[in-house]
Amino acid sequence: MTKKIYLLFLVFILSVIVLSGNIVQADNTLAQESIEVNVRVPVMQKLEIIEPISIESLNTDSEQSLIKENAGQIRVLSNTNWELQIVDNNNPNLNIFLRLNNDTNNEWKQISEVSSSFNGNQGKNDLSFDIKIETTGSEDLSNIDINQIQLSYTLTS
Repeated sequence: MTKKIYLLFLVFILSVIVLSGNIVQADNTLAQESIEVNVRVPVMQKLEIIEPISIESLNTDSEQSLIKENAGQIRVLSNTNWELQIVDNNNPNLNIFLRLNNDTNNEWKQISEVSSSFNGNQGKNDLSFDIKIETTGSEDLSNIDINQIQLSYTLTS
């Protein structure tokens, strides 16, 4: 009986060895497939006025210049780099300047000029502005109604 078990075991081992030698292994790739996917994500931009640019309680530099720090805040949400232009609408007696509140260069930009703009990168950007108002001539600011200033905002990518 032990001879039979021994013989069966030997046949089983030899069968496994013989059958394992017949496993096919491909040296070369038999089939290959590739696919190219192009996805176009449309530009998304949102301009949100968190705190309107306010000109109440301005500090007087002189009779011809008024400055207010932290005059307003704007939020730009964009999935691409952006450019924000702020333009003064029809105030021929005034020169209006803005600068970013956290601008280390403290560079004033005259907003009646088309070339003056604020740029940023994609993502969420909160911009806080300082405002400066000057008269264009020798007229005193107390004679001009500065509450009638209107600003236009244009956000582009």
